[in-house]
Amino acid sequence: MSTHITVLPEDFQKAVKQSGSSLRPLQLPHPRTGLRALFVYHGSTLLELHSVTPDTPRSWFVGESVVSNGNLMLMTPIDPVFILIPFLQGLDPKAPFKPTDDFLEEALLSYSPPDINKQDVALFMTLGCARRALKQLCETKVIPPDISVHKPSPERITAFIKRRLERVISAQAVPEPSTSEPASDSTLQPSSGSTPGKVQSFPTIQRQHLRLGLSVEELGPLDCPKAQAIRAATRIKIAGEIVGNWVEESLMAEILATYDISAYTNHATARAEHGLNLRPQLPEQRRLKLVKGGNQKQETSEKLEPRLPVG
Repeated sequence: MSTHITVLPEDFQKAVKQSGSSLRPLQLPHPRTGLRALFVYHGSTLLELHSVTPDTPRSWFVGESVVSNGNLMLMTPIDPVFILIPFLQGLDPKAPFKPTDDFLEEALLSYSPPDINKQDVALFMTLGCARRALKQLCETKVIPPDISVHKPSPERITAFIKRRLERVISAQAVPEPSTSEPASDSTLQPSSGSTPGKVQSFPTIQRQHLRLGLSVEELGPLDCPKAQAIRAATRIKIAGEIVGNWVEESLMAEILATYDISAYTNHATARAEHGLNLRPQLPEQRRLKLVKGGNQKQETSEKLEPRLPVG
């Protein structure tokens, strides 16, 4: 059996150790692409597996041993609701209520991407986390004494994704500028009174803000109405990219179309045009080439055309 180096959440690791059980991998369709992806579950937690492959062959030193496989396995939590969404999208929202088992069986038949592992999907459908996820995506009724029935609800699916978008948008919120001190952009300098969930807690999002031009130096002070509109629209765009990692592309585009991000679009266009106009003209590049029919070298020159900056 091959050995892999894995990084997983500490609380999940403790729960597995305490239970003494092993992790059961599941091959499930990825909610965005439909392609096979690996997941593991324990209790009510579902983790997605990612393999980070180095550019060159590498090994790990673990104590006195050497692990020849230099890949790094990352296990990151994922909401089981995202896994269910593609299965429910193909169902008729006008269909009558059905008991849980019948409803999930119909959902499994309605969505069959290539190379689907139906056995693992069926096992996932029996998990408690999957059954609880149904209540967020479907209309659910309880028939006494203990029978739950469900019917598809596109509105609930949209509402769930929008809630996730709003959470990511709010996590990027910047503090209101103080009237006694100059406004500073938290995407550049974390404030001392910041709380977990602010953008400074997420370096990846912080870099996104800088890349898209949200700094005070480029965009202007926080209390400028135009700058506020651009920042708000850009946060929606970033949230769409993050949540869109687990949502089918056309569905994500449909939901994002309900938001107004025109301020970001105009800002991005202006930045691209401004960057092109400011790009210096490159001097003539001189090079030597062999003169045809001999070994003599002749100096020639050519002008390099300016190119639109990438990113």
